[in-house]
Amino acid sequence: MREKDKLAVNREAYDLAKNSEGFLSLRERVAIVGWMQQYCARAELSKLTFSLSLVIFDNVINSMSVANNDKTRSQQKIEALAVCSLFIACKVEEVKPPSLSSLVLCVSNTNTLEQLVECESQIFKVRSYF
Repeated sequence: MREKDKLAVNREAYDLAKNSEGFLSLRERVAIVGWMQQYCARAELSKLTFSLSLVIFDNVINSMSVANNDKTRSQQKIEALAVCSLFIACKVEEVKPPSLSSLVLCVSNTNTLEQLVECESQIFKVRSYF
């Protein structure tokens, strides 16, 4: 990705995060990004996987806050969206992606495997992937 494109993507993410009417505050987004970055480093995932997971996460959050006017949120829901965004990115970019059950353990079991599978399905529906 060219430097100009990276700056445009980062600016778009920043503008979304600082939007006071958005689904997440800037502080919450920074915490989620930090967790995703730490997980990618521990699991030795590529930088491309990390970047793709952020794009997916931001697109879903943007769709939820703008298109659906969905203001109902919880820490559990935000964690599920982050985990599923990371899982989808891993399935696209990694040769051997981590299992969803291993990701469940990383979020202190706040979401069950079934909840994460449902969340993944919702992400695909929101983004019109199928």
